Amino acid sequence: MTSTADQLDIDWVLDIDDMDWDALSELYRVAPLGVKPPDSLRTVFSNSMFKCFIYSDGALIGAGRAIADGLDCAYLADVAVHPDFRRMVSGRQSSADSSRLRGDTRR
Repeated sequence: MTSTADQLDIDWVLDIDDMDWDALSELYRVAPLGVKPPDSLRTVFSNSMFKCFIYSDGALIGAGRAIADGLDCAYLADVAVHPDFRRMVSGRQSSADSSRLRGDTRR
């Protein structure tokens, strides 16, 4: 892997409309978060209030979801990051991008 964080073109997707569930299943396997069948992942992500998918050059490199009550509490359920991309995105960028999940405009 020759990319650095400065060279990554990262896209954050917050819906499941165009999700490739087989690609997500493979990400979970290599992350490693275990073997999760695509249909099972479709169910748990569909039932989660917040979800996020991270792409680099069109490839799924990360995913996460949170279970929430819609008012007060949210619980992080899963975070899967492809091993080749760990430590490539700065914490500052991740925090700034993830604030969009909350609708937070404060910095």
